[in-house]
Amino acid sequence: MLKQQYEGFLGSNSISNSDSFLGVSLFDCRELFKSSSLPDILNLALNDNEVLGKRIEYFFEFCIDTSQNYKVIAKNIQVFKQKITIGELDFLIEDLLNGGLMHIELVYKFYV
Repeated sequence: MLKQQYEGFLGSNSISNSDSFLGVSLFDCRELFKSSSLPDILNLALNDNEVLGKRIEYFFEFCIDTSQNYKVIAKNIQVFKQKITIGELDFLIEDLLNGGLMHIELVYKFYV
């Protein structure tokens, strides 16, 4: 079942058909997904009751970890203002090809 869920994630469409959405640059996952290894996903330890958003974060992190072009620097960073949580940064990723850093907010929706 995990393999089928991961394949569904890999086959997901982007929020936009362009390189940006509402003026914000989008991370192009297509090349990242092409290099991801399906058999290795079976080694990923996920709880059966994991909510969709967290499951997708695990899948995305797996893609980054198995990529030769990117590296996870940090994930799920809480942002505080005067001891009050005002948000969270999903991923800080290093582009190993050009040395740049990216902040990636992962959004995944399904409709019933």
